[in-house]
Parts: sequence; C-alpha cells; structure tokens
Amino acid sequence: MKGWKDRFHSRAQKAVLIKEVAQANSSYIMSCYKLSESVCHELESLLEKFWWGMKENKRKIHLLSWGKLSRAKRRGGLGFRGFSEFNVSFLGKHYWRLLKGENTLVGKVFKSRYFPKCSLEDSLVGFNPNYACRSFFSARDLVLRAARGVDQNTKVKGFINSDLGCWKREFIHNTFDPVEALQIISIPLSQRDTQDKLIWHHEKLVSLE
Repeated sequence: MKGWKDRFHSRAQKAVLIKEVAQANSSYIMSCYKLSESVCHELESLLEKFWWGMKENKRKIHLLSWGKLSRAKRRGGLGFRGFSEFNVSFLGKHYWRLLKGENTLVGKVFKSRYFPKCSLEDSLVGFNPNYACRSFFSARDLVLRAARGVDQNTKVKGFINSDLGCWKREFIHNTFDPVEALQIISIPLSQRDTQDKLIWHHEKLVSLE
C-alpha cells in the first residue's frame, strides 16, 4: 500500500483497490487461520487511512468510522469487509465442510486426532491442538447457531404425522412464527423414511428427501 498514491485515485478507484487487492490478498491466510483482533484492527486502520487520505504522516479527518464503511451498500455502507467478521466466515465455511464431510480424507484425519470418540459438534478443542484446528473451532458457535438442527430436542420427524404422512400443522404454527410456519408446511414430504441431518438454513433449496 505504500506505493499507492491516494491523491491520484478517485473514490471509485480507491474502493476497487481496497476490495479487489488489499482485502483479497489476505483471503488465503484468513481461510486457514484465526487472526488476532489487533491484527485485524491494524489492517482496517491502514485501509481507513488510505480511504480518507494521509499526507506526510498527517492524518486527515475521518468523516465515518470503518464500521459504518464496512456495512452492506443496502444498509448505507460501501461494502468493505470487516477483517474479523470475514475471517470468521471463512473459518466457518471450513468447519461446515468438516461437519458435513467427516468421511473425507481431511475429516478422517481431524477425527482420528481430535474427536475419535464423538461427533465434531460434540467435541472439545482438547489439549495441544495445532493452530489450524483452534482456528476452525473458533467458528463453531457461529456455524451451529446458523444451522438448523437436528439435535436431541428438535427433530424434523417430531413435526410430521407419520401415520397420515403430513405435517403437524397446529404444532408447527405454535412453534414457529407465521412466516416460517408457512414455509415449513409448503415443503413437500418424502415418502421414504430418512434420518434427520444438519442443514444450512441460508440455502435456498432444501430437500427433505
């Protein structure tokens, strides 16, 4: 960034440099390891100074905080990524892949090393894990909050009348808000007897087959 001359760039050009170069370059390391809050803050500070301009180590007035600039455009921001949030989202993606792919090569390696006697969501970080493992586990709460589940208390089959092969409409309406209840009831049921599984509720297409 030292070679970037902010006085030669328009706001649009600065936005492209920040999004497509500065923030993109850090994507790989953030997808593998958890960065400390101090590192994230330092990176954001550098980009903030570049955006507002800095001449001869003299800081110009910052009219908006980085937190407001990093909001989505529909919320009044410029769509810059918060490094800490972006880091956790990357790690959460890897955690989700491990959660859904324990039979893959990476999943088997992690399972044999860190949770040989239980599932990933029930496991603890354990003693002396490597930094990559600790990084993935740091996103577990985010993933499990966003995933719709399938724990011992909330099973999909509990909302289905197995004798009639239809949803328990009254129970669903009493459990969920009206919008979610209508969405659930509109899902066609499979005729096969299948096991419950963890799903990512942000996916647009969810099959219960």
